[in-house]
Amino acid sequence: MLLAVPTFAAERFEKTIHAAVDYQGGRVTIDHRFGRVSVRTSNSDQVTARGIVRSSDAELGKQIRFAVMNGTGGVSIRTIFPEIHSHSGELSYSADLEVSIPERAPLFLRNRFGSVDVEGLRASSEIVNGQGSISFRDSRGSQRIENSFGSITVQNSNGDTTVQNANGAVSISDVGGTLSVSNRFASVSVERVMKNVSIANGNGAVTVVDVKGPANINNSFATVELRNIGGTIDVTNQNGRVDASDINGAATIRNSFASIEARNIHGPATITSGNGNVSAIDIHGDLSVDTRFGLVKAEHVRGSLSVDNQNGGVTATDVTGDARVHTSFASVFLKDITGAVDVEDQNGGIAVSGLRGGCNTISLRTSFSSIKVALGSNASYTISARTSYGSINTDMPFTVTAKSSTDSTSTFSGTIGNGGCKMELNTSNGGITITRE
Repeated sequence: MLLAVPTFAAERFEKTIHAAVDYQGGRVTIDHRFGRVSVRTSNSDQVTARGIVRSSDAELGKQIRFAVMNGTGGVSIRTIFPEIHSHSGELSYSADLEVSIPERAPLFLRNRFGSVDVEGLRASSEIVNGQGSISFRDSRGSQRIENSFGSITVQNSNGDTTVQNANGAVSISDVGGTLSVSNRFASVSVERVMKNVSIANGNGAVTVVDVKGPANINNSFATVELRNIGGTIDVTNQNGRVDASDINGAATIRNSFASIEARNIHGPATITSGNGNVSAIDIHGDLSVDTRFGLVKAEHVRGSLSVDNQNGGVTATDVTGDARVHTSFASVFLKDITGAVDVEDQNGGIAVSGLRGGCNTISLRTSFSSIKVALGSNASYTISARTSYGSINTDMPFTVTAKSSTDSTSTFSGTIGNGGCKMELNTSNGGITITRE
């Protein structure tokens, strides 16, 4: 049944249309434009629609109508606009649509140039919009939501959810299944997802908090922040800071031209960067860092440490495994290392202290700078040291087994304590110092 009630006012036309049809199964399809669409669900077996047309021109407003059809494939609601030719620039019109559908009915909704507001679906749906915001709440079943030039807000989607947007912010919370998001030129914010999250974005910040499963993030030209992730993370970013904390699995992070900070990673971490500082703290597994033109800071690593750097300093403290560092044109400071220490540097000083584990194999090599090693009073090492244009000094009891010196080069071999642990120190244009802690 259709009922149209026109209302006339000065330079304004408005009419309201009501329709109600029995739902006999299939999908509810809504095709609309130039206005807002609101969809709610009910326990009834009817699809009801209420449309409001507003126009600055009465003749135009009378021609805008809503077509409601019921067939074996479901219910179709379509807004029909006449062909409009206006050159005055003063013509305006809109059509708002409110629809109620049965809870069990699947939905396909397409809208343009208006907002979409959907709540309470209990079946799968697909929402496609353009030039308007989307608000989607309290659903069950798989959902697909697409928009452009407008924001998307999703709350309490208890099923797998796919969101695609462009030029509009995306905000999602409380998803009961997996979540997949793609966006560009706007931010993405995600909270509380029961399964895994996958996000592809560009030119907009990404924030992901409280995810039970793994998270895969690809972004550029904006920050990425992840907190409290229940599985592994895989992050690729460019020209934007990456901050990952409280990750209950392995972490793989790639970035360039911005910093990386990783904290409390409950698994191994692999970090690749360029032109940005790297900070990794509380890593419960092996840590591997490959970077260029940035500082590397590592603390509390419950595994081995491997750093490849160029033109950037390296500082590491409290490593329970081996520590291997390769850098250039910057210094290396290592403290409280349990395993073997292997450092290769160029044009940068090396300082090692707080060695733990009783016997650490040590190999330190640099050029145009100094090497300094601090040992405990009970240390036992067999030492081979060589420098050119520098001196070799120690304040610990030292037994010399071989020694040579020329105008430019000094070498000696010997033992501290009972010997046994191997230490090799080699530099040029710099001194070597072995001190007592």
